[in-house]
Amino acid sequence: MAVLPENRLLLTGKVVSLTGRIESRLAECGAVGTGLREKTDSLGSKLSPEVVKLLTYIGSIRNRFAHEPEAEISAEEFALFEESVRMVQEELDILWPVSRSHRPAVSSSLLPEEEFDESPYRDPEPDSDWLILAGRLPVLHLAYAVHLFWRAVTPGIRLLGLLVGEVLGALLIAFGIWKGEPYVTGFGSALFLMVHGFGIWEAHRDPVRTFPAFLYMTPGLNLFYFLLRLLPLLNWMMLFESFAIIMVWIAAIVMAARGEITIAGGLAFLSYIGGVVATYVRR
Repeated sequence: MAVLPENRLLLTGKVVSLTGRIESRLAECGAVGTGLREKTDSLGSKLSPEVVKLLTYIGSIRNRFAHEPEAEISAEEFALFEESVRMVQEELDILWPVSRSHRPAVSSSLLPEEEFDESPYRDPEPDSDWLILAGRLPVLHLAYAVHLFWRAVTPGIRLLGLLVGEVLGALLIAFGIWKGEPYVTGFGSALFLMVHGFGIWEAHRDPVRTFPAFLYMTPGLNLFYFLLRLLPLLNWMMLFESFAIIMVWIAAIVMAARGEITIAGGLAFLSYIGGVVATYVRR
């Protein structure tokens, strides 16, 4: 039985410290993102469902103490939290290079089925006060929109980079051939082949081989592989918010260039209101 620290501040510090240790270990395993949820999502199928459930439970306890001033926890629940942290650490310690088939079984059966609320964990980490302030100031709200876009794509940033790199390589090859520029064609070919190689390496980092080998081994077809793995990792709500704010502002600029000042002002104000609303959604 775990002994609860008598001082609540010490208890909160221990919960945050243990969760931070897990986040750091996830980053060492290749995870990206700004919080436990984003890091977990970025690893995708590399983590077993049992480990994902344990991470969900850890995240729910961490968020309880981070966002609820009067949060409480029983000795039994704290012991369960510490055991979950220990089991996740053991799993992550052998995640690479040992294959999934050689891993010891990790069970989430110790977790209560109905006793913890996952909803706080499912939400993205709240933005800092400085970012919230930027989102509520005219013009600076555009920087906040860029921040939303970055957070939306961060869990799948490697796959997005591979997708963009291979498409760029193909376009450079086509442009070089069309214009008769051998150096452009050569550079595009080198970029295309390099990204293709990295794509194969990325696919082999997935122990469960979610998709058939021909999909990521075949040049061109591997673009579909990148897309299929990328789409579930994106935060579509944040993408929509960021694009709406930025595109409405661009429309305002176009209207102003055409002399439609009243319409431009209305669109600019609408873009600003979108940024303000987004800050309240992220709180």
